[in-house]
Amino acid sequence: MKSVRASTARSLPTNAPSRPASTSLTELLVCTEDDVQRIIMSSPTKSCTLDPVPTYLLKESLHILLPYITVMVNTSLHEGHVPVTPKHAIITPLIKKSTPDTSVLKNYRPVSNSTFMSKVIERTVADRLLHYLHKHDLLPHRQLAYQRHHSTETAFLRVLSDIYAGRKSLCSVYSTSVPPSTASTMTFCCDVCASPSALAALPWHGSNHSCAAVPSR
Repeated sequence: MKSVRASTARSLPTNAPSRPASTSLTELLVCTEDDVQRIIMSSPTKSCTLDPVPTYLLKESLHILLPYITVMVNTSLHEGHVPVTPKHAIITPLIKKSTPDTSVLKNYRPVSNSTFMSKVIERTVADRLLHYLHKHDLLPHRQLAYQRHHSTETAFLRVLSDIYAGRKSLCSVYSTSVPPSTASTMTFCCDVCASPSALAALPWHGSNHSCAAVPSR
């Protein structure tokens, strides 16, 4: 990591193109009971000691509690703040894996265990915010983390696709411009094609193609 930072320290900053929004987000849309039910049922069934009832019991009784929870969530969205009680959390210090010395305080990291309802409100705000960003096309199209369907696997396939396209283009250039006397000393090969697992992951797997040119040894 230090070598990468040192090698790119003098690089010019990247100017990301800005996307002007045609509208502004002044308030979050209210939730329906179906929205709140979807968020609650898709959340992990984890509880905090500060919860008035266990999470599994809340889910089992959701058909009774859902109208009241929906009103509480929408009130938080309308007023722009969370009630005092859900702001409380249990802080537990956990030892870092790389530092087994338990006598040094800096070797611990704090882990916050908040109430289930605070997580429901948090996920509701995130759901409403993502809905607005997707609706107005404000999210970066090439974001490769922290977004659904934009994982690191997508980044790997994108880089692999660019490498394959570049080397295939290089192959076509060599095949038309290298003199016959020199062509006999060249070996055409492609690292991507030599890897069956990498080739199988590509959408064009099974197509016939030539390989990029590298000098023979």
